[in-house]
Amino acid sequence: MQAVGISGGIAGNVIPDRCVVTVNYRYAPDKSGADAVAYVRGVFDGFDVQVQDNRSLRWLADRRTLTSQTRDQDFGLTVYGGDLQAVIEPTDWLEIPPAWRLDRVAGYFPHRLAGTTAPVAQRQPHREQQQAQQQEGKQRER
Repeated sequence: MQAVGISGGIAGNVIPDRCVVTVNYRYAPDKSGADAVAYVRGVFDGFDVQVQDNRSLRWLADRRTLTSQTRDQDFGLTVYGGDLQAVIEPTDWLEIPPAWRLDRVAGYFPHRLAGTTAPVAQRQPHREQQQAQQQEGKQRER
């Protein structure tokens, strides 16, 4: 679990009346979304917890009254990866810590109103570019 954003207050010399912390919790594939929400609510017991889920709903409206649903999607993602960091010290008073985050994404993307499901696959633009160049080369040879 990581705090990915903290905000509050109106100026640096004024004590803020509230503080908002945005937390990202990536959970293992063997846990359910409900398990993850229960864990986060337990950690922040006594605080206002708002959860963003994976559901995407869209509705048509007439004068702010919902008339019909146009989308009902609920996607499941598995994100796994790691951090790579080095520490460069060109002098004894300067430290440069570059870091990279490498992730792999997999999962599914069902559209329940349409009755369709599509896989969520990580694009590999470098491989796609190589394949396109190979196809162009084969066509030139003919």
